[in-house]
Amino acid sequence: MKIIIFLSAFFLILSCGKSPLLLKKNNDTSVISGLEVHKIFKTTNQSLTLNWLSPVNSIDEGHALLIVKQQNIATDFTKDFSVILWMPTMGHGSSPIQIKKLGTGIYDLSQIYFIMDGLWHLRIQLKDGSNIIEEQIFEYYL
Repeated sequence: MKIIIFLSAFFLILSCGKSPLLLKKNNDTSVISGLEVHKIFKTTNQSLTLNWLSPVNSIDEGHALLIVKQQNIATDFTKDFSVILWMPTMGHGSSPIQIKKLGTGIYDLSQIYFIMDGLWHLRIQLKDGSNIIEEQIFEYYL
C-alpha cells in the first residue's frame, strides 16, 4: 500500500511539470521597479515612455504610466491603440489591461497581472480598425 501511495505521489509530481519545490522565486524587484523604457512608433513618429509605478513581478498588480510624445510635446495617439500582456513561450495572455486617459498623451495602465514567472511581452499596438499598423513590445523576464 505504501508503495502505491509513493508511486502515485511521484507520478503526480512529474506530470505537473516543474515542481513548485524546485522553483526559485526572485523577490528582488528593485531592478525593474520604477523603470522607464522608451520606444518609437515609426509610422506616426510618436515616442512612448512606459514608467512603472509598481514592482514588476507575478505577485503584485502592475501599474504604469504610458506617455506619448511627438517632437517632445505630449500628444494623443493618432490611431486607435491597444495594450496587451502576452506570454509568448506559453501562447497565452493575461486579463485585459485597464486603460484610462489622464490627459493629453498620458495614459494610466492598471490591472496588469503577470500571472506566472517567465518571459512576458507588453504589446502596444497601433490599429486601423482590426488591422495592426505597428507594434512596439516591452519585454520582461520574471
